[in-house]
Amino acid sequence: MDDTKELDIEDYKQLKTTDIAKNLDIAESTVRKYAQVLEKQGYQFRKDPTLGRIYTSFDELAVNELIKRCQNRIRYGG
Repeated sequence: MDDTKELDIEDYKQLKTTDIAKNLDIAESTVRKYAQVLEKQGYQFRKDPTLGRIYTSFDELAVNELIKRCQNRIRYGG
C-alpha cells in the first residue's frame, strides 16, 4: 500500500524574496539571481498572480545549496 501524499504549496509556509534574503543574510537581488539560475535549469517556483515567486522552505534550501556550490567552485577554482 502506497501512503505517499502529493504535497501542495499550502502545506508549507510561504516565503517572499525578502524572507529568503533575511534568512540567508544576502541581498534580495541575490536571491532573485540564484532563483533565475535554478529556473534556467528547470526548477519551478510557484508564482503569484503578478508572476512573483512564492518560495517554500524547500526553495530556500535549493537557493542556499546553489550559493554554497558556487562559492566552493570559486574557492577551489572549479
